[in-house]
Amino acid sequence: MLHNQAGPGALGVLRITVFAVWILAVLGSLPLTLAAGLPRELFEAPGVLALLPEPFWEVFLRETTLVAFTALLLVALVAAAAGAGPFSIVGPLAFLGVLLFDGLQKGFAGYFNHNQFGLLYATFFVAISPAADALSLERSRGGQSSRPPRPPGVYRFPLVASALALSLTYFLVGSSRVAIGGWEIFASDALPGHLALRTMEHTATNFRLSFLLLAHAPLVFLLKAGFLVTTVFEVLSPLALLRRGFRLAWLGVIVPFHFATLLTMNIFFWENVVLLALLFTDLPRRVEEWVGAGRRRGRGATGSRPGQ
Repeated sequence: MLHNQAGPGALGVLRITVFAVWILAVLGSLPLTLAAGLPRELFEAPGVLALLPEPFWEVFLRETTLVAFTALLLVALVAAAAGAGPFSIVGPLAFLGVLLFDGLQKGFAGYFNHNQFGLLYATFFVAISPAADALSLERSRGGQSSRPPRPPGVYRFPLVASALALSLTYFLVGSSRVAIGGWEIFASDALPGHLALRTMEHTATNFRLSFLLLAHAPLVFLLKAGFLVTTVFEVLSPLALLRRGFRLAWLGVIVPFHFATLLTMNIFFWENVVLLALLFTDLPRRVEEWVGAGRRRGRGATGSRPGQ
């Protein structure tokens, strides 16, 4: 089972990375204040945010409110990444902030895409967990937790739950593709047509690899075959939690798939690539071991100094 050997340090790695990714997402996005100048009729609150009353959105979508929200969100994200306490308050507040941030972007998009879904789920599980028990600002200053040691499963659960949530996003995308399009979506020219349309759209990257590939029939066939193989692995994604052999093969398909969509369609879910490395490899545990070894060497060096 995935993350059987994970401990508080591995969860600390996930906490730092998840909130750091959100900081980059906020800093790299268009200013939220632009939303104040858009027609209010264009906004439709997505998901659970639709439960918020209309007066809330009337106030929230004002320019002054959005400026204050952006500043407070960044402060909350930095505090959560650092493990500032009490994390049981800081973590959930940071999650609510990114939920509003993500909902604001999707609410004006005109459609409900699945970008950042996996990151949102991971943020939720981290926010409600004891993620500040290790690699936190307090611990780096020599602080000690007053809480008794927790069972190992308390630290493993957020990692496994986040991995399951991410795998389900792939499963749902692949399954819906098969259910709606059937075999025809792989045998027809649906994929080449979609690649051409996406490539002609102006984006920040503007890769044009699709035009080169679509000009050669054998390469088009390979594209369709790769699309079929990727869909099969997407549908089988939850198995990656259980079988290491399948997990390695799955990563060998899904990770290149994300880079292929960047080069052929100018679509890149970089947040998912980061989560794949964190949730489906031993990276968090290895970082935990590396940090622990570094601290032990530091204490040893300090203890060996003359006069100590």
